[in-house]
Amino acid sequence: MHNATIKIGRSMFKGRKPSDLHYHTILAETTK
Repeated sequence: MHNATIKIGRSMFKGRKPSDLHYHTILAETTK
């Protein structure tokens, strides 16, 4: 689960590594 989220996050940020909290915020906004 986390691996997939990290891979998606890295692709979206092009190599950046945002914190878990940031991931949840992005996922929440993307789901909206």
